[in-house]
Amino acid sequence: EAHVNNFSGSNFIAFICKSNFAIFLFMSQIYKVFSNNHVFCLLEEDSFCGKLEKFYKANSINHFIELMKDSLRNTVNKTSENTFIVFFSKKLKIDWAKLIQSFYFIEAAGGLVRNSENNYLFILKNNCWDLPKGKIDIGEKHEHAAIREIKEETNLHDLFLEKSLTCTYHLYLDKNTILKKTKWYLIRANKTNNLSPQIDEGITELKWFSKKEFPESYLSLNEVLKMVID
Repeated sequence: EAHVNNFSGSNFIAFICKSNFAIFLFMSQIYKVFSNNHVFCLLEEDSFCGKLEKFYKANSINHFIELMKDSLRNTVNKTSENTFIVFFSKKLKIDWAKLIQSFYFIEAAGGLVRNSENNYLFILKNNCWDLPKGKIDIGEKHEHAAIREIKEETNLHDLFLEKSLTCTYHLYLDKNTILKKTKWYLIRANKTNNLSPQIDEGITELKWFSKKEFPESYLSLNEVLKMVID
């Protein structure tokens, strides 16, 4: 994942990538996967009505998937100047299913935690600001997993789930090439006096930030943060 800005799928989207400005109009589903400094966008062929500048278009779903794998090896040389890589699909659901089957797929859940002063909790994990999250246990509901992970990683226990926010997808390398889907929730912390980072998980600091002070974070997390900024 990379520390840059991104866009999100909606009926009307405007975004800036470096010095290039582009406008998209989407009338249907878009799937986004974040990988290093790239955003891979899979959408229906006839859903695009707008302007596309300095973006790389894959010529097939197989090509699109190979570019995703290359992004983890930092070998996407021909798209190095293009943060966004798109494929316009004639069979969106089929191509999305093929994409998922091309990687080791796991599900996770996490939370954007806020306190009574409307500040939001970030964790410093492996020297990067992040949000508390983790894998879902077998048979566990997403919302229960989000609360459990927050408790484990921050030692906060008086938590209330306010609402569902969004889902994100990102790629990373472990023993396998993993595609992780994370379901995010807005969580209210009623008591905040027992904060303690989970050191054995690489978390070294916990800190509250106002909306105006959000730190640089992973590209995919902007999808979550925008839900409380807009």
